[in-house]
Amino acid sequence: MTISVKESIMVQPAEATPRKVLWNSDLDLLAGNYHIPTLYFYNPNGTSNFFHPNILKEALSKTL
Repeated sequence: MTISVKESIMVQPAEATPRKVLWNSDLDLLAGNYHIPTLYFYNPNGTSNFFHPNILKEALSKTL
């Protein structure tokens, strides 16, 4: 598989991040502190423009 990077951007959150404390569960505390860089894409409605860059940027912005 060949991957061609056409653009690299920084996606900003759509809304400000809430300032509050979120406690880790016991399982999160036991799992260790490491990062696995993965990104999953789900096509919820079968449209052909699912991988359009603007749609992906907007969805990621809302998720952040």
